[in-house]
Amino acid sequence: MDLSHLSIIDDHSHPFLPERESPDPLSYWTTSLLPETVRHTPNLLVFRRMMELLRPMVGAGPGEDTAATWSRRAALYSADRRAYVARLFSDARISSVFVDIGYPTKIISGYDVDPSALADLLPSSVKVIVRMEPIIMELIGQGLEYPAFLDAFDAAVEKKISAYDVVALKTAIAYFGGLGIRKHDKAAVARSYEAYRVDPRNLGPAQPLLHTMVFRLFDIAARHGLPVQVHTGFGNAPLLDLAVANPSLLFELLSDETCRKVPIVLLHAGYPFVRETGYIANNYPNVFVDISQVTQYVGTGLPSVLVELLSMVPIDKLLYGSDGLGCPELFWWPARHAKESLGTALDRLLTDGQITARDAEEIAMRILHQNATELYSI
Repeated sequence: MDLSHLSIIDDHSHPFLPERESPDPLSYWTTSLLPETVRHTPNLLVFRRMMELLRPMVGAGPGEDTAATWSRRAALYSADRRAYVARLFSDARISSVFVDIGYPTKIISGYDVDPSALADLLPSSVKVIVRMEPIIMELIGQGLEYPAFLDAFDAAVEKKISAYDVVALKTAIAYFGGLGIRKHDKAAVARSYEAYRVDPRNLGPAQPLLHTMVFRLFDIAARHGLPVQVHTGFGNAPLLDLAVANPSLLFELLSDETCRKVPIVLLHAGYPFVRETGYIANNYPNVFVDISQVTQYVGTGLPSVLVELLSMVPIDKLLYGSDGLGCPELFWWPARHAKESLGTALDRLLTDGQITARDAEEIAMRILHQNATELYSI
């Protein structure tokens, strides 16, 4: 199926600044933080396919080498940033992007990106996702007593909700000890806070505190009627321990009475734990699945991932996302790749007699934009 005409709502991405762009474009095509990994990037089929689609966008001929094509691209971007970004977003028909303003941010990467700066650059509407962990990291160094810390956290989240057009809250606790989130008694949490305050680099003793803050985030989300996005599955190696990012570890959180009243979006389809993700979304009415990052880095296997998800996940619970970061191509490419791959997946299901043509049209519209419109009330 040709889905190129359909508009896209990108429900998970990150703000970027052109002046902060990496001098090495190859670094954007791996999730690894190990610098030597980029030497393998030209041998990734997903990268080669991206370059094949990018060449005509920048006036390059078929088969032109990567360096020459990227030089053309750099010249276009430098000459008129807005025009170049508009060309990419128009080609992919990206109508809206939701950006996690918790990364990049000063406490983690040394600089912030004001959403208004991104809105000035993009032809699409920009909405905001508020991430929990950078707020905690900023507050932990202020020497607050534990009760004051809790109040300050609530106030910081509320301030961001008031300041921006916020559509979701988020936790990336998978990076800070894993998804085995559970309730702890108050005394243990208070001790955990003191240990974390003394040594924020030692995440082991911090787990009771961090778990408690996730539940607190859900309390705030419930008050405001906002979904909570949860990082699951793959991320930046070796920073992320994949073994503790399996969404099946979320059992206690998913069983919590307050959390069950809040829409939960499992980011990145929990990849490679796609079957576990599908099972959870099938069984918990408040759980949804976002396919960001999968659309970025999973190349020839993306149609099979989508078929796997569709085998268990209700079609009103799947959401498109890019996890775009750093450069406009990381928003454009996932949108193009997702449309092509979803079209291939739907063709397979049509050929096998598993869906009708009417089903296929509904599935495509739901994943690419309708489900986001409904879930995030935009």
